[in-house]
Amino acid sequence: MEGNSNDFVIRNVHLPYDDADAASQLYNVHCADGIVRTIERAGTSQSSPVLEPPSDTTAEVDARGRGILLPADFSEALRVTAKAKQNFPSNPDDLYERGKKLITQSIECGVTTMRAHVEVDSTVHFACLDTGLRLKTEFEPLCSIQLAGESPPRLTHSPSPIPPHSIRARPAIPLPASEHPDQTTSSCAPPRKGPASQPWDRRHFHLDYTLDPAAEPLIWTVLAQLRAHVHAGRWRTGARVCIGHATRLTLFTQAMGLPPSDMYMMAGTLDVPRLAREHGLRVAMAVNNVGNAFTPHGPVDPLALCPLGVALFRAGTKADCRSLLEAITVNARLAIGEARDGERGLVPAPGDPADFVLLHDNDSLHSAALSPSFTRSTIRRGALVSRRSEQKWMRHATTTI
Repeated sequence: MEGNSNDFVIRNVHLPYDDADAASQLYNVHCADGIVRTIERAGTSQSSPVLEPPSDTTAEVDARGRGILLPADFSEALRVTAKAKQNFPSNPDDLYERGKKLITQSIECGVTTMRAHVEVDSTVHFACLDTGLRLKTEFEPLCSIQLAGESPPRLTHSPSPIPPHSIRARPAIPLPASEHPDQTTSSCAPPRKGPASQPWDRRHFHLDYTLDPAAEPLIWTVLAQLRAHVHAGRWRTGARVCIGHATRLTLFTQAMGLPPSDMYMMAGTLDVPRLAREHGLRVAMAVNNVGNAFTPHGPVDPLALCPLGVALFRAGTKADCRSLLEAITVNARLAIGEARDGERGLVPAPGDPADFVLLHDNDSLHSAALSPSFTRSTIRRGALVSRRSEQKWMRHATTTI
């Protein structure tokens, strides 16, 4: 890799083409002013070939707690989380350090875009939101961070959530997402009824987080509200509504799947490769809880979801691996409204954002999904922002102890 403040060149890199011959070739990717300018075949040099998919996008990140007891069920997870949250307002430095660690490790994994959920209720007040705004500003050169203000009644027994009008009235926080889309989005349960005049262009609903066949699916409510907005002319081109979890949908078909918290708490979610293969549906995958009572296991790495998906869905073909990689990169960026017009595939093209993660020990799309390289370089806006490498040592077999 080489470059200066305005341009950046990635040399001798594999690109994830479908065609086997094209995928086996090495390329030079020239970036300038934060976008891809040209892509050309590399020369005869074979130095340091690496695979280069678009950088990972974390569509959801939630760090509500660390070092808490492992729950036995959903209700216990709620109780443990509520207890941990009581310390947030009185210990903002700890909240900041844990948020900083989460973002730093994500960038090291290759993340250049994320949607971070911050709770606002009468337990934490605005501690999480204030910390999120501080981190968003601090890390802006390295990672695009969306903040989703979350005040879910179902995750708050007592005291009750702060009403939305209190949030909007507070002068220190951004205005609603429709007025400042680059700052915040709204994360909540869908209203049963509501005027089509309320903006929905950046809503994020966590719903149908159950495998109970008797539970009424809330997805129908969302679809009805969306139709009302479209018919009322309140839907702009490029607007996105993101649906999280939706594990209840697995009962409509024989699908089951990710993300990790769904598997830990519900033992099922959406089968990403199958939905892509049979229905042409583009589903995003994300790391949506990290080290808390809802997901006490696993790393912050979105690429770690790919080998998990291969095993869980028995999806080891090249086509399935492509679907899994798309789910954590371009699909995730599309779901949260960060994708540029025409940006739809894994292979970069001139004019695309120069946001990449280089997997130094992978030379094909297939190997990247099956066993992602630990050694990585993260590139954002055509500049190197992070490099992660591993050190190895083993005592020689003939050495005498």
